[in-house]
Amino acid sequence: MQRVFRASCLGHPLGYRDRRHGGATESGAGSLNQTVSAASNWQLDTGISVAARYDMPLDDGARLSMVGNAIWQHSFGSTGTSQTVSLEGGGSPSTVSGLDTGRDRLRVVAGVEYHANPNLIVSLDYTATLGGLEISHAARLALRVRF
Repeated sequence: MQRVFRASCLGHPLGYRDRRHGGATESGAGSLNQTVSAASNWQLDTGISVAARYDMPLDDGARLSMVGNAIWQHSFGSTGTSQTVSLEGGGSPSTVSGLDTGRDRLRVVAGVEYHANPNLIVSLDYTATLGGLEISHAARLALRVRF
């Protein structure tokens, strides 16, 4: 039985987002007609990652793998959205802002994979994203069948 440990370092994940929200003007409500300004922004995400995998052959010919990775991400550009809303009747315009996700975050993934055979894999993993105002947790159960 051979157990295999593999690790990789300095991966460079890269992502780009372009958010666009059109403007709008209501009619039919007189002085309560609302005007919403158009808005757009972009965000480029880059990072450095470290990944590890430990494979263990099982007695029945299957393989059990423990996997994990950590990714530090940094965002360039806008990290939040905002639009201005005003009423036709006057008054001060209001600004509606979306959540600012922050520039830096850490994403950690840990999981296990059961390779019953080369064509059937069952996996379970947990992902946590931590940074700024963004904190999220997710679990995933997957069945992969090759045919």
